[in-house]
Amino acid sequence: MMPAAPIDALAKARRITVVGCFGAGKSTLSQRFAKLKDIPYVEMDQLFWKPNWQEPSDEEFLPKVKNAVAAETWILDANYSRTQNTKWPRTQVVVFLDTPFLQTIYRVTMRALNCSFTQLELWLETGNRETYRRCFMSRDSIIWWAISN
Repeated sequence: MMPAAPIDALAKARRITVVGCFGAGKSTLSQRFAKLKDIPYVEMDQLFWKPNWQEPSDEEFLPKVKNAVAAETWILDANYSRTQNTKWPRTQVVVFLDTPFLQTIYRVTMRALNCSFTQLELWLETGNRETYRRCFMSRDSIIWWAISN
């Protein structure tokens, strides 16, 4: 059984960062917490990715993160190490998801298949979509990235 103190801290927290490997369930858990606690959900990938899968410079990315965590309440799903100095001072509670490797790879693969099939835009106004080629035949494969990281 989990000790009461961490659960109490989570219940009272208004600024929560959820971390874990890709495919661990950060976004799903963060969205559920946000809805349950009625506070904003901040998706770091939405802040990060530019159109055509371009990565921003720190000068572009970090002000977006700083603005997001300046709010009084939020749930952030994030692993971007370059944001540590920006997000950690404002974070009240960290939730770390430690998902088994095979479960993670299964989730990533299923997500990649679904996204490449549906062609849904992953982050608004980026035009970024997964393709079968990108998921399974590219050095930028999200599945390969999940396995190697």
